[in-house]
Amino acid sequence: MKSTYQSHGRCVYKLSYHTVFAVKDMRPVITDEIGVFLTSRCADLIEGWGGHFIQGSYSPASLHLVFDMDPQHELAKYMAAMKQRISREVRHMYPERVSAYFPSGGFWAQSYFLASFGSVTDEDIKDYLSSLRK
Repeated sequence: MKSTYQSHGRCVYKLSYHTVFAVKDMRPVITDEIGVFLTSRCADLIEGWGGHFIQGSYSPASLHLVFDMDPQHELAKYMAAMKQRISREVRHMYPERVSAYFPSGGFWAQSYFLASFGSVTDEDIKDYLSSLRK
């Protein structure tokens, strides 16, 4: 099996995701300093939950994260927890900047984007089946 696959119990997997959190009303709140902070905190959370953070990027109105996560995790709950936690933390760390755009609270749009990506080749399947014969 290729080393990029993970396993636990009876499951062999590689689940990669790209998520996007958009700032409420697409307001340009995220500066470079805030973007680095948000990316770092999300990486810590993902790793703390047993995932693998691959990369992050940001624009003035959105945060993009690429990560791997175990199939046992309920992603919707983790995404909600991450949005809530980093919203609270960014409001605490950068109160003047965030309050200028959202004086009565809030930070993220209510929805988020989440997509899985990657590809499985015939060779990957053959490797998996070969590993079962050992």
